[in-house]
Amino acid sequence: MSLQEQAEKLIADLKLVEMLSAFGETHVVGNVAFGTTTKADVDIQVYAPAHYEDVARDIVTKLSIIGLFDIRERRLKKSKKYLITGTFLYKETEWAIDITLTQPDTRYIRDSYRFLLDYSSKMTDEKRTQIIEFKEAFADKKVTGDNAAFYIYTAVLDKNISSIEQMQEYLKTL
Repeated sequence: MSLQEQAEKLIADLKLVEMLSAFGETHVVGNVAFGTTTKADVDIQVYAPAHYEDVARDIVTKLSIIGLFDIRERRLKKSKKYLITGTFLYKETEWAIDITLTQPDTRYIRDSYRFLLDYSSKMTDEKRTQIIEFKEAFADKKVTGDNAAFYIYTAVLDKNISSIEQMQEYLKTL
């Protein structure tokens, strides 16, 4: 079973979307949503009420009950989001689970679901394969910081970058 399939099964088995929907409109985003999973990581975004700390506390309680551990919370001042991260052992694999509490926003860096909606129509099997190759090629490099996947997606989907050399040049411009 591929990591992509495992991620989808984990989300379904744990009923993560259903559980988190009690706290606001919930969407699987990022690599799992785009079908480009290359590491054991699940990203979920919740449009939650503005009092993120209270919502986060309730989410952490529910996630702890189903076995999430090494849980951390933090307010992301630059993007005005709130992030809950944790680890879940699923079928002998440690999965990172990132839950972002936010409000709808037109800026993609703040709203991963908006990015998914706007960019999913640009995704093809060929571009998906290219994105996976780039993510694997740049996985150990600190070239793009925290937003590595975002830059890889936009490079492939907006700029039709298709080679490692082109990607390296593009990343130098950021």
